[in-house]
Amino acid sequence: MKKIFQCLSFFSCIGGTLLGLFCGFICVFILKRINNHLKIEITITFGIAYLVFYVADVELGVSAVLSLISMGLYMSKHRYCISNAQLPLAESWKIIVFVVNILIFTLSGLTIAHSFVGIETTLTSRDIVIALVLYLLIHASRALIVGVLYPVITWSGMHLNRNECVIFAWSGLRGRTALALVLLVYLDSKIPRATRERLLFHISMIVLLTLIINGISSKFLVKMLDLHR
Repeated sequence: MKKIFQCLSFFSCIGGTLLGLFCGFICVFILKRINNHLKIEITITFGIAYLVFYVADVELGVSAVLSLISMGLYMSKHRYCISNAQLPLAESWKIIVFVVNILIFTLSGLTIAHSFVGIETTLTSRDIVIALVLYLLIHASRALIVGVLYPVITWSGMHLNRNECVIFAWSGLRGRTALALVLLVYLDSKIPRATRERLLFHISMIVLLTLIINGISSKFLVKMLDLHR
């Protein structure tokens, strides 16, 4: 079954997207027949996320991340057809996301401490400079993307002025998703240790810098650009 699915999907990304859309369709089909049972809806939506990730990554060998994203987009499109208990369900998921954020950042910190403190490491001072350069390049590329795609953004119905584009480019924080992905890479023993350590260090530094610099300065930038009204 695994080989057949991989042959039909051609690439891992296509297979992951198709799997996510299929699972989203099944999940919406089930949830439409559950009327205002909040506990059941929370259990299904939470459980299906883990199930899809496991099936995509372990059983089928396709992109688990794209599977979850495509499933989430499909379910978001049909969210008003699922239940009348939208607000309680959303609040429940906010609590779940908050707990997951704590776990990811805690696990990342423990992994970094275990990897770089008290043992021999392949990292040098040059990696710190590279991390700073990557931080600057990420923001430059984000600003470039916002500028290039500005006509598409306005065409889609989202009208942004120049100041809003500045905030759009500056406030793109890197957090739990980047850390979760780099932890998956770090735990893969097939990848050389030096590569895994550098990826973990650079991603962690970028997340730390964006949280400290961008996170703190965004509020003042909004006020300076007179967008707080």
